[in-house]
Formats: sequence, C-alpha cells, structure tokens
Amino acid sequence: MMKMITQPTQLLKGKACLFAAFLFLPASLLFCQRSFNDVYPGLDSAKRAEAFSRTGFSRIAPSSTGFRFLPVFAKLNISSGILSHSPRYLAESVRVIPYGRSGGRLVQVYNAFGRIRFLKGRMYHSSTRDKDVPLFSEATRIEGPNRNRPIPDAGPAAVLPASETMYLRLKDTNFGNTFLKAQLSTTPESLLYHLTNYKTFSFVFFPIIKENSLNANLYVEPLKEGFLVYSAAGVEVSDFIDRNVDIASAIDKRLQVIIEWFVEGINTP
Repeated sequence: MMKMITQPTQLLKGKACLFAAFLFLPASLLFCQRSFNDVYPGLDSAKRAEAFSRTGFSRIAPSSTGFRFLPVFAKLNISSGILSHSPRYLAESVRVIPYGRSGGRLVQVYNAFGRIRFLKGRMYHSSTRDKDVPLFSEATRIEGPNRNRPIPDAGPAAVLPASETMYLRLKDTNFGNTFLKAQLSTTPESLLYHLTNYKTFSFVFFPIIKENSLNANLYVEPLKEGFLVYSAAGVEVSDFIDRNVDIASAIDKRLQVIIEWFVEGINTP
C-alpha cells in the first residue's frame, strides 16, 4: 500500500521540479526555436557565409533596379513598412551575432540600443578626405520633438518594455544636427526598432533628405546560432540631390556605423 502511494507522490514531485525549471528558464531559451535556415531557407551559400561574417551581408541600390527584400517575419511588416513610403533607395543587411556575454537575452539587446552616447566619435572612411573621420561628433537623447534639451541615457533595464519611443540628436559630420525618432515594439521572441528623421537633413543650406523621408527598421531575434540582426531601410531624395550626391554611399556608411555600434553593445556587460 505504501509503495502504491509513494510512486505517484514521486511522480508529482518530478513534474513539479520540471515545471519549476521551465519557469526559471531564460525567455531566450524558451522561444529560441528557429535556426538561420528556418528564417532563410534556400539562401545561397555565399550570402549565408557573409551573414555569419564580422561585416555581415549588406546591399543598397535604387528601388528602380527591382530591389527585393529578403523575407524575415511578415507579420511585423519589417520591409513592407519601408516600401509604403515609396523610397528612391533601398538598403538591407543581415548579420548573425554569437551570444557571448549577452547569454541570448533580448533585454541585453534593448540595453545596447539605449547606449546612445556611445555613438559619439565612431569612425567611418571619408572618400573625399581619404581618411577615417568621426561620423557623429555628438550623440544624445533629447526630451522630445519640440524640446531639444539633452537627457542622459537610461540605466540598464532588467525587463523589456512592451513599447517605447525616444528622440535622438546626432551631430553628423556632413549634415550637422540630425534628429531621429526611434520607436520600439517587442514580442516574446523579438525586438523591432523603427527609425525615421522627423527633421530635414541638410548640407549647408541645401535640404538633402526631407523630414520623414528616411525610414529604417532594425529587427533582432534570438536564433539557435546567435542573434539575428536584420535591417531594412529606404530613403527618398529629389532628382537634383540624386544627381549631385552619392546617396547610396552616404546611407550605407551611416547604417553600417550604427549597426556596428549596436552589435558591440549587445555583448558589452
């Protein structure tokens, strides 16, 4: 009789332990179900190798060339949201980042994006000057679209917010003060930032990119191999600017600097 009672009791204890372990597993382990091949089935080996390299796979071209984004997560409108603005140029990058110190936690990704001041002084290669120069001489959060007073970066968070909006002022080496709005949305298995310029980018007195004409989405999902960091961007410019400014190069360099800053931040304690 005692044996018949003991076995069910032990079974219940075992189930309770498994349930408790499940509760305390990191969210990234619970939802990290997809592999890179699940996201990009049939992607050719050269592009796949680039995605896993230090620089990642990236491309930028006029939309008139028949540019097509790679699919990532259709329900989030990552690329269709960009196309809805009918941009002249389109850009895309794919990169897989090993988990390292982050341990695969999405909150670490969120904290990385919050380190806005660390964008200051990051270098890019200027073709006209033929040397590496800082892209942003200043980088800070500001209070809002009509209040340019700098505010400090937030401290590291312990949990992900469901959504968030922040306003940024970046003093660009060519465009002067540039103003961006960054909107965050999260799911249990991903993080998505949408960035747009809410003021015109200008060179001296010439408008280069009008307000709300630069749109970019930065998507992060923990995969089995590491963090998938995917970006899709579009920009609209006038015919005059297109003829006289290398917009493709200007946008590509800035996106690469921002992505590199972001990637470094992911594995920073």
